[in-house]
Amino acid sequence: MSEDELKRGAQDAANQKNEALGVSYIKALAERGNASAQLAMGDFYKTGHVVEVNAKQAVYWYRKAAEQGNPEGNTRLALAYLFGTLDMPVDYQRAFELFNKAAAENEDNAITRIGWMYENGKGVPLDYTKAMEWYMKASDRNAEAQERIGILYFYGWGVKQDNATAATWIHKSANQGLAGAQSVLGSMYLEGLGVPQDFAEAMRWFRRAAEQGQAHAQNELGRMYLVGMGVPKNSAEAVRWFRQAAENGDDDGQYFLGGLYAEGTGVKPDAAQARFWLTKAAAQGHEKAKALLAKIEARKAQTSADTAGKVPPALEFRCVLDARVPAMHAGNPPQVVEAKYVECLRSNWKRLHGSAPFPADR
Repeated sequence: MSEDELKRGAQDAANQKNEALGVSYIKALAERGNASAQLAMGDFYKTGHVVEVNAKQAVYWYRKAAEQGNPEGNTRLALAYLFGTLDMPVDYQRAFELFNKAAAENEDNAITRIGWMYENGKGVPLDYTKAMEWYMKASDRNAEAQERIGILYFYGWGVKQDNATAATWIHKSANQGLAGAQSVLGSMYLEGLGVPQDFAEAMRWFRRAAEQGQAHAQNELGRMYLVGMGVPKNSAEAVRWFRQAAENGDDDGQYFLGGLYAEGTGVKPDAAQARFWLTKAAAQGHEKAKALLAKIEARKAQTSADTAGKVPPALEFRCVLDARVPAMHAGNPPQVVEAKYVECLRSNWKRLHGSAPFPADR
């Protein structure tokens, strides 16, 4: 079959939704030296689409495409060297060389990755100014480049710190659908950084990122539902989002989910689940999770807070959410934040234990 016939066969197979047949035509094109087909075969073997995952075959086909000067082939191969994926050794020098070949052909992902290498000092001296120069080359089209420009402005790395300019660039990236940028933009609206503080806008951007599986955004949605920022309080919805964040490895999500199991908010109290999630967060270095877990373990054998004479960990966790976090977001000074937290502890203690002396008053 001629190359044109193979292309038509692949198109007909796609129209018929016959993926296996389509891949057979694409492989035949790749074997005849078609660079786009070689790139596609690399992607198939990398992701396991129709064929079984095979890192060696993925690299083989990416290399074939790269050897023909295909910029995306060079970029895919460079990424494997940069992060040590596809069973490849990390080789920053080789990655840099391949990215530059692709960048010479105006391949935006390669241009952005060169900027990332300068930003992080991987294989080249750390240089925020050069990072910005490379990001700007791809900034008209590439969402990740736009996000990184925003981050550089946010922290003042290589440029004068400017939250408003940061928000402008992050907004551009978020509008292109980049989940990380959407999450950052949500945080900026939540805190009023570079944009007016707007809980409803924060919620909108967090949701867009969370629905793409972005763990930080999932955690932030959980917090907003839990304390009622921008939405009515909804403990069950908070648990749902904290669980997604926790299962995606977010240590804050694991901490909050564990705390909710400890106190029985939005879920039935479950000490085993509380310890399970708090242990996961603590293993990632989450200090609040470590502290709460230690308190729970220390009091595991105690039958009541009255006999222990101490505020139970679940109540402390509840007042962090109901008093401390909202007071902090309202911009109160530290002493006011702490006073509201203690007031919450005191009122809840009285509700639970009547005339029993509050521990701080003993």
